[in-house]
Amino acid sequence: MKFQSSISLGFFVLVALISCKKEDTALIDNATRIQGNWKFIRMEVYSQSTISTTEEGNLQKSVTTSNYTTKENTGTLSIDSAKFNFTEISYTIDTVVQAEFYTNNVLVFATEVPFGLVQPSYNASINYNIAGRDSVYFQNGFIKTPDASGITLPSVASGSKIAWSGDTLVLNTPFNRKNTQKINGATANVETEGIQVIKLKQ
Repeated sequence: MKFQSSISLGFFVLVALISCKKEDTALIDNATRIQGNWKFIRMEVYSQSTISTTEEGNLQKSVTTSNYTTKENTGTLSIDSAKFNFTEISYTIDTVVQAEFYTNNVLVFATEVPFGLVQPSYNASINYNIAGRDSVYFQNGFIKTPDASGITLPSVASGSKIAWSGDTLVLNTPFNRKNTQKINGATANVETEGIQVIKLKQ
């Protein structure tokens, strides 16, 4: 029985060591594989933004939903062991978003609203850390995301999942942000959630 127990214990230790080695290898592979020079291909954003205010005792709320892919994308990204360095990033957005308006949680009307934006070329340098086998973490936030309501979301600490589609690096960044803003003189609660997908190619 002691001999059998020793074999079992040795087997589990061996499996654990192999698993750790595989994980470490995957971690190292991702840390080095994303490094290099990349071309900004496009950004896809799927989001829902809720803006609510109280006026004369009534709750006024708008819910805006958008799914868009940026166009006329330009710029590059250089990734080293510590930073994402964006150079001359620019894009346009030309889409239609779905908007619903409520009073005291009762739908008043729904409509489609054009949503267009031209992002002037900009540069940015963003610190990052490898987080686990398939993620990167940005302490001070990633690329700012124009959301469905037309408000550019502030950059906050966030994480991105690393994925590959052939030779394309895909960074999937979920977001859920809450803040207050002044809109037409009134204080509004703004909550936006969704996912930002950035695609890059060497």
